[in-house]
Amino acid sequence: MKKKREKKVIIKSVLYIVIVFVLFTLITLINFGLDWAEKTYGTVPFSQLVFHLKVPLKGTSNTITGDFIHKYFRNNILFLIITLISLCLFTITHMQNREKFILKNKSDKYIDIGKILKIFIFLCVVTSLGYEVADASERLGIREYVKLMNKKSTIYEKYYVDASKVSITAPEKKKNLIYIYCESLEKTFLSTEYGGNMANNLMPNLTCLAINGENFSGLSDDADYVNGPYCAYNTEWTIAGMVAQSSGISLNIPIDGNSYGEYSKFLPGVTSLGDILKKSGYSQELLVGSDAAFGGRKNYFSQHGKYKIFDLSIAKKEGYIDEEYSVNWGFEDEKLFEYAKYEIMELASENKPFNFTMLTSDTHFPEGYVCDLCGDEFDTQYENVISCSDRQIYDFVLWLKNQDFYEDTVVVISGDHTSMSTAVKELEVNDDYNRKVFSVVLNSDLEYYGYMERQFTTMDLFPTTLASMGFVIEGDRLGLGTNLYSDKQTLTEEMGIDKLNDELSKVSDYYNKNILR
Repeated sequence: MKKKREKKVIIKSVLYIVIVFVLFTLITLINFGLDWAEKTYGTVPFSQLVFHLKVPLKGTSNTITGDFIHKYFRNNILFLIITLISLCLFTITHMQNREKFILKNKSDKYIDIGKILKIFIFLCVVTSLGYEVADASERLGIREYVKLMNKKSTIYEKYYVDASKVSITAPEKKKNLIYIYCESLEKTFLSTEYGGNMANNLMPNLTCLAINGENFSGLSDDADYVNGPYCAYNTEWTIAGMVAQSSGISLNIPIDGNSYGEYSKFLPGVTSLGDILKKSGYSQELLVGSDAAFGGRKNYFSQHGKYKIFDLSIAKKEGYIDEEYSVNWGFEDEKLFEYAKYEIMELASENKPFNFTMLTSDTHFPEGYVCDLCGDEFDTQYENVISCSDRQIYDFVLWLKNQDFYEDTVVVISGDHTSMSTAVKELEVNDDYNRKVFSVVLNSDLEYYGYMERQFTTMDLFPTTLASMGFVIEGDRLGLGTNLYSDKQTLTEEMGIDKLNDELSKVSDYYNKNILR
């Protein structure tokens, strides 16, 4: 009987140690994880986390996971070991010398101080865990997200234009399209004199292209002012930004329902830029320096336009780089632009219109990737990487301008979204500055003759890109986007960016039934 009682005491003690230690580990994990995520990624919308929970993370960089695990254990392992040893020593001491912890009160009742301490420790750990969960909910915006999931919007019923249901007429002579998505590139990185928010202009070359191209700043007195689109709600990460600019919608993935857990189809109810150009006889290709499967990019572009995909795995398979080669997210932009030249020349030789889409990655958060071409003229790594990207994109555009096909080619250079890097805050001159994406259209046959600076989001680039290529769009609106060359108001101009973001953050029955169907 005594042995059974002792065995029961041992099991309870071990269980107590395990439970308390696991709870304590969760506290440190949540606390460290939040700080690490904010330092690494900046402010990440919870909707993005939901999207990546619904969508397989195939293609993500192992270095990110490895970095988190390494830093977590480096910062917490000693603390965790000391906690575990202390718990074990206290529990074992109490178990073996229980009589030393028992006190007799005035009523002749015995009080087990050790048991009280164990309960107190457990309650402290549970309370701390509750606080960390509440803090995580606040910092990640979980509470606000759940509230919004209970609110309905009719923005799609009122404003959405299904591109498959309006007349879109291709020009007699079709123009090629080269669309350069630039990772995290925003107008903020220009100096204040050009409409940016930096003391030093980090992108002088792209500034020159924007001034001489079309950025929809209007015929104002300040000819050097560079305009740009807002990054609307649920368009703030790469695939969401690409969807916004090529389909005119935000990327809304509800927590419950739909097929995104299986993820066999990507926005099957959408008619995108790729769908329209494919129907018009265009050859199409997507070039990325990472695994295209990450975030659903491969599915989206292959299902909407049957793009040929050139990514990290193809580069290795075709012998462009070694099997073991890996920097940053895959291969650096220096290689990306060289491969782009070869692929574009192949497309141009086919004697049919083409759409070549590419995505840079060197300027990805947290501080960008330093390649062999990067200088050190600025104080921070992020500034130098942005400056290097500016030079590489500009050199690539100069190469394009020297090609025979350029005369019949529209080039769009656009950030995929505003940067998530916390480093941006440290660079800003004015904290009240309205951050916008950098975007310019080159070699369009159209010009914007309005006097007013256009207020728009990246969703408006969908119909605008088609219009710049000579396509005539019935009503000048597609998705939630407006052709910026037209006199039609954008949704940003009609309702303001705050109201637009508020509507996009809510649940849309139309979106769930007709776009995610």
